[in-house]
Amino acid sequence: TMIGTLAFSQTLKEFREKGHNAFKNGNIDEAIQIYKKGIETFPKDATLYNNLGWMYYLKDDYKNAIVFLQKANNLEPNDAQTLRNIAESYYVSNNQDSALVYANQAVKLNDKDGYGYFLKGKILMEQQKYELAITELDKAATLNPDGSGIYEKRGFSKLMLEQYEEAIKDFNTLIK
Repeated sequence: TMIGTLAFSQTLKEFREKGHNAFKNGNIDEAIQIYKKGIETFPKDATLYNNLGWMYYLKDDYKNAIVFLQKANNLEPNDAQTLRNIAESYYVSNNQDSALVYANQAVKLNDKDGYGYFLKGKILMEQQKYELAITELDKAATLNPDGSGIYEKRGFSKLMLEQYEEAIKDFNTLIK
């Protein structure tokens, strides 16, 4: 019925909003509890799983972050943000191969996402694939010219390739 659908949406919306408000106020543990309760009530909502996963990421609990982000991805496999979150979680867990798989999927879904290219560049840099990193970081800089981390990573990659003049340009951009 229409009334049942409205009640469902409103309650789901409340879980999302309460969790987000707890997060915004710096209450990560409270947000985790809210999202967990939301998942008990709405076990098929990818957003609740994604948000819960990100809360664990913020607590440096990358194992749980990946578990819940993967559940979100299973429910909604074409969400670039979830894929990026999974990639970021694998990246900080030093699993660069898995991070790159998910970063590639995220960028494939949203090729206008400068952060996705930045993430790919960071991963490739960690893998010491500096030329490939520069290619991805160039795309990131085109889409997000104000992203200072881009110039740091790209400058470092150029430095490793002994492209000193080009590296200096990136580091100067970073300083500005």
